[in-house]
Amino acid sequence: MPYTRQEMEEILKRIRNVDELPEALMARMKKSMPDGEPVRITVANFMTDEELLAEEDRVREEMETKEDDELTIWLEEEVTFEEKDEMPEGSLVRDDKNAGLYLKVLDLWMPYKVSRLKQPSEPLGKYGRMRRKFLEKHRARQALEWGEDLLIHCKELEDEAREMKHSLMERLEERDPPPSRDDDPMGWVQHMNSLDMQAEEIVTRTLVYAEP
Repeated sequence: MPYTRQEMEEILKRIRNVDELPEALMARMKKSMPDGEPVRITVANFMTDEELLAEEDRVREEMETKEDDELTIWLEEEVTFEEKDEMPEGSLVRDDKNAGLYLKVLDLWMPYKVSRLKQPSEPLGKYGRMRRKFLEKHRARQALEWGEDLLIHCKELEDEAREMKHSLMERLEERDPPPSRDDDPMGWVQHMNSLDMQAEEIVTRTLVYAEP
């Protein structure tokens, strides 16, 4: 007979060291843990595959009912193992090495339905990275809807943002010409920095941080 949830929790209270586990269970735990993570005692490894899938479906359904401001996709490189371990059930973490997305079910991280992201032809630059972080931290539901095309979207927006920044700088310089670079180099740098800040603010507000 499979263990009940209460029985599993009682077993975990009694077992303090993974070396105390039966060999077959230890093998299953190693297989289920992501590469690089230490084997640890987890409720999920006392369950049958069918029970674990049922729990995964439950967590997915609960996640779908969350408000947009309750959803965040964390990058694994930004959190410690301890912080990740303490995240509540239903949390989402992106493995930046392979772009895999994982959902926390019980105390186990399971691959989410979008497991890989399509890579753009070139790595994301400044605006692309800013867009990705904005979506995954503050508009996670939309990031999930982009699915495997999230990075492609970020790259396309980055190209648009660069063109917009270049055009804005030309217009701002025409409207408010800088002093001569040869006669007043410090004044020229300060003036251009001021124009750059104005253009940057417009680009980030109207494109990078725009609502999806």
